Amino acid sequence: MKKSKGREGKDKEIFSQLSEEINLLLLLLREDITDEKLKNFNVKKINWETFVQLALHHRVFPILYIKLNELKHFSIPESVMVVFQKKYQHNVFSMLQLTSEMEKLGNLFNKNDISALFLKGPILADNIYGDISLRTSKDLDILISPTDIQSTEELLLSCGYVKEEEKSILNEDRWRTHHSVFYHSNFNFSVEIHWRLNDKPDKEPTFSALWERRRTSNLTGQPINILGEEDLFLYLISHGARHGWFRLRWLLDIDRFVRKGVIWENYKKIIKEYSNEHLVGQSLILANRLLHTPIGEDLYKLLVSKSYIIADMALNFIKGSEINQSFPKELVTFHQHYIWVLQKNILQKIRYLLILSYPSYTDYQLLRLPKKVHFLYFPLRPFLFAGRKLKILKVKEN
Repeated sequence: MKKSKGREGKDKEIFSQLSEEINLLLLLLREDITDEKLKNFNVKKINWETFVQLALHHRVFPILYIKLNELKHFSIPESVMVVFQKKYQHNVFSMLQLTSEMEKLGNLFNKNDISALFLKGPILADNIYGDISLRTSKDLDILISPTDIQSTEELLLSCGYVKEEEKSILNEDRWRTHHSVFYHSNFNFSVEIHWRLNDKPDKEPTFSALWERRRTSNLTGQPINILGEEDLFLYLISHGARHGWFRLRWLLDIDRFVRKGVIWENYKKIIKEYSNEHLVGQSLILANRLLHTPIGEDLYKLLVSKSYIIADMALNFIKGSEINQSFPKELVTFHQHYIWVLQKNILQKIRYLLILSYPSYTDYQLLRLPKKVHFLYFPLRPFLFAGRKLKILKVKEN
């Protein structure tokens, strides 16, 4: 990707604002890193406890552990490598357990004629990295046709899963969320059943279109249905963008996806289905700046001015999480503004405002009305929203 002098200066400014620990992490995550490129890095400045915390927060320790073992002349304290080794081994066990359950669920859905697309988990690690041990996952995400949601939930309940309680009014959960969470007493992970890829008002293809473009993975003995290549890439972009890319693992996914060889001509039509050209540009800008992801000349059209704006905004979350090792609370309000800016056009912004105006369970907690008059929450919502804000301000003052 060509850079103007102004943009090069911007990149230098970004790295100067990052700590030595996050800069070392970024160096080690780059595909082309070698001992030679690391020889001038001053490891004496590194706080290794902070470095470990960052690697765990960004969930990149598996690939980091493998990289550090491959480097012959760059060394870090043995105590750090012991931590990474234990975490890596634990992740291998977790991913194998997830893979086993994924195979069982895939077989269960097939036997019951339920069309299911597995989104992330081991299937994503195998697809992008070619090895399930090189990526972490805390759950299985499965996209189901909206018409099969009820039967899917009943099937999971019959297998010993328990659905996470969803406190809502006026079917709020269907408007504000895009999945339900299930737990099983035998596992430490959860299963998320999605009826959409992303929250509204994000635009996305219909389930039938996604199903028609599906691929089949042979990671297990039971064939597993997964998203088509283009759909998977654009889904990962929408997911990372929505969360402000505050975990580097999401950008690493984009980097490795691009390095596998993306035929952009095949993406043009599908990008329009998602209407997320500006998000694609944002992800490429961030991946190129931080991980040196190679971006060809044919992608300039995706790097619109809004892509740079939202890329600069996302850097606040990456820098913020560096300090906090979690999504920083002080950036919650900024994140709300960021989500507003992400909306592509006025129509999406209107839809977003309509969703925000939809009554929530927090309204019910503030004012408990009988079920037969729950419709009153619609006109009352602005007042209830203001009431909650005043309550928060009073708590802060005290």
